[in-house]
Amino acid sequence: MPTEPTYTCPACSVLLRHSHANGALVEFTPPPIVSTGEPGKLAEYQRARDLLDRSVENDKRDLAAADLAARTLAEIDDARSDPAPAPEEIDAKKAKLAEARKEQTRLAGVVKTLEADECAAAIADEKTDIARGLHIDVAQWEEIAAALAPNGIPGEILGEALGPINQRLASSALMTEWTQPLVDGDMTITAGGRLYALLSESEKWRVDAMIAEAISHLSGVKLLVLDRVDVLDFVGREDLLYWLDGLAEDGEIETALLFATLKALPAALPDSAAAVWIENGTAGRVREAA
Repeated sequence: MPTEPTYTCPACSVLLRHSHANGALVEFTPPPIVSTGEPGKLAEYQRARDLLDRSVENDKRDLAAADLAARTLAEIDDARSDPAPAPEEIDAKKAKLAEARKEQTRLAGVVKTLEADECAAAIADEKTDIARGLHIDVAQWEEIAAALAPNGIPGEILGEALGPINQRLASSALMTEWTQPLVDGDMTITAGGRLYALLSESEKWRVDAMIAEAISHLSGVKLLVLDRVDVLDFVGREDLLYWLDGLAEDGEIETALLFATLKALPAALPDSAAAVWIENGTAGRVREAA
């Protein structure tokens, strides 16, 4: 089959084609048939064809590079044809560039200052919030401190507690005919208007005994333990025994342990009392009353 356009003559049926020289119709002469019996030749022709194709592609690439180089040279020539700037114009542009750099440096400093101010403002806001919280905490602590002050809630509780204690102390002083103790709101103890520290030893013992009985009574323990009863004189011991005997009869006390260093047991004791003689740490024979 021909590889280019052919035409058949309507008169003689000869196969025609266009001439490559002038385009006129000439008789078509088919190319020689390549023998397929020589595959080596065909491969060689194919390699030759591929080589030609690559050559054409390389030529196209080289042509494009040459065109680009030509355009670049033309642009360089055009640039060379432009007049060079005057020295004054160059100096002016240099001065403008220096001014722009100076302004850039100034603006960078302004930005840094603004960033520092922003950071300081954020820190100030944070400190303000912290200070506000601390102020609230301090105010609450002041309220708590005021409530816990002696004249606050503890004072109120102490006042409520001291009332019954002082009433009990007054009752005990009336029964014993001893000087009446008084406990103030600041826990100061007085007897007959005198401070506890100014009392005699036996007066302090009486005050301690009445306060211990008041606490025992109000707590509901109904137990009283008193040591060094021998501090009292004979009348004082007698007042003590009859005071405790009255409490026992009224059911306000169940047990009272009295300890004293004596030469002998008392001559007479109330029916509600019993005596035990302790010598050398051992309960022994009861001595006869002197």
